[in-house]
Amino acid sequence: MKIDFIKGQDDAVFSFINKGLTDFSVPVLGDDLPWTDDKFSFVLHDDNGDMIGGLIGTINWRWCYIKLLWVEESKRGSGYGRALMERTEQHARNQHCVGMHVHTLSYQAPEFYELLGYEKFGQLDNYPPGHCRIYFKKNLV
Repeated sequence: MKIDFIKGQDDAVFSFINKGLTDFSVPVLGDDLPWTDDKFSFVLHDDNGDMIGGLIGTINWRWCYIKLLWVEESKRGSGYGRALMERTEQHARNQHCVGMHVHTLSYQAPEFYELLGYEKFGQLDNYPPGHCRIYFKKNLV
């Protein structure tokens, strides 16, 4: 047996592994659910048209995942993050999602997600060292 290391993502290897996993899963889950990520983003612009924030997400198996959310520091606390999350939740509902999920780091903004009705369901301590990764979810139905 030989195991090769590949730095980064090799598209051929990804396709091979993804097809194998999909072929294994279809008999259990059915083939009417999306197997690949439906990626999307929302970009926040100021009155001059400059980007001041945004959100990157993906929808998979009727769950919307918030991958990245950022608002320029000088604009924080003004409702822009909330507006991005509300637009994303509406998009998720329009796509018939049953829920949302996101993770954040303890030094970032876990309270922000709690204020938006997200429920903590997990925590990975000391990731990164001295901090923790916190997992949140919100049901949409």
